[in-house]
Amino acid sequence: MNISMIEPRKLEELFKAWELLSSSLSYEEILNITLTQVCKLLNAEAASIFLWDAMENELFLKTSTNLSPEEARKIRVPLGKGIVGYVAHSGVHLNIVDAAKDERFYKDIDKLTGFQTKAILTVPLKVEDKLVGAVQLINKNDGTSFTEEDIALLIQFSRLTSIIFDKAQMHEEILQKRLIEYDLSLAHSLQMKLLPSQPLQKYGITVEGYYKAAKFVGGDYFDYVAMPGEKVFFTIGDISGKGPDASLLMSGVKAFLYAYLQMDKNVEEIALNLNRYFEENSPAEKFLTVFMGIYDRATSRIVYVNAGHESPILMKKNGELRMLEANCLILGAFSFWQSTITEIAFEPGDVILAYTDGISEAMNESDELFGYERIDRFMEEHIGKPETIVKDLPPAVKAHCGNAQQSDDISFLVIYREA
Repeated sequence: MNISMIEPRKLEELFKAWELLSSSLSYEEILNITLTQVCKLLNAEAASIFLWDAMENELFLKTSTNLSPEEARKIRVPLGKGIVGYVAHSGVHLNIVDAAKDERFYKDIDKLTGFQTKAILTVPLKVEDKLVGAVQLINKNDGTSFTEEDIALLIQFSRLTSIIFDKAQMHEEILQKRLIEYDLSLAHSLQMKLLPSQPLQKYGITVEGYYKAAKFVGGDYFDYVAMPGEKVFFTIGDISGKGPDASLLMSGVKAFLYAYLQMDKNVEEIALNLNRYFEENSPAEKFLTVFMGIYDRATSRIVYVNAGHESPILMKKNGELRMLEANCLILGAFSFWQSTITEIAFEPGDVILAYTDGISEAMNESDELFGYERIDRFMEEHIGKPETIVKDLPPAVKAHCGNAQQSDDISFLVIYREA
């Protein structure tokens, strides 16, 4: 439609509406201003705006001058169906003089509202090839039909409205993204506070850890704490999945462990009750792998449970490497779970590296894993200098991965005894 068909006075009003629209980025304000200006400029009885729901491939009635919000929420039209669905799908406007004679007309809407629809003018809302929705006018106040000038005016108005609406929607999406990022940043800060901030040096051993989430927050966890009787408890775990849900579950695991450590339980009892807790308090699809142990200074021994976790490496003072393999099933998956313990000597100069699969399965751009052989070589390169492992291992993994994106949480725990 040619813009020259529009009366200059109405065209001026159109651009006044443009100024009003461009002055606000509020989603609701844009819709309300649009409807008010449409009815005023085209002398229509009622106006409605339908927006496209891409997920459902439907148009939903966002707002209308002749329907309450409750009534409007009930109206959804499949794309391509009805008058408004046809217009949105085809991208072509429709000017219908007598709606009752058009087979695409939804008569149920008039029954719902008590409104008698006669003339309908519907124009798509699009930005370039991107569908936004459709604007629909119903009945002229003077009882006539919509004119060619009305069509030209509404098409121009819909173009302006679509651009501003798209801009406002993008603005809201940016704000929402920033809010989500803020929430995740806060969650990350809180999760980091759940992890020890300093190494533990107690009873002749040192325990230190490292953590980096694949997202803002994740499901990896490690902890260590001195216990009565010159003992040290340490653990590292990995909840299936990543993100806030895994992080929330892991915070519950920490709270549980601290409660049981206050009761001076042994590692077998702790693991058995942790399985019960996790099974009762997590979704069915979630499970936990965990390595936990207690070092006893009096015996120079470690008693540990490895519930389906990556096998930690015990490096003896002479460089010999041993795997502390899993001795029981993952936690949270089986109600019949049984705890099994293993006891090892932990002598001067010994080192344990316990890690999650974010290290062993870290991939480079050629999908090559960091793998167990590299971990073994790394440990051999650090014979006699365990205090540098926490500093050196993350760069080694990063050097292997190159520009490949981190796909899983990375965490590890180093326990070593003074030589």
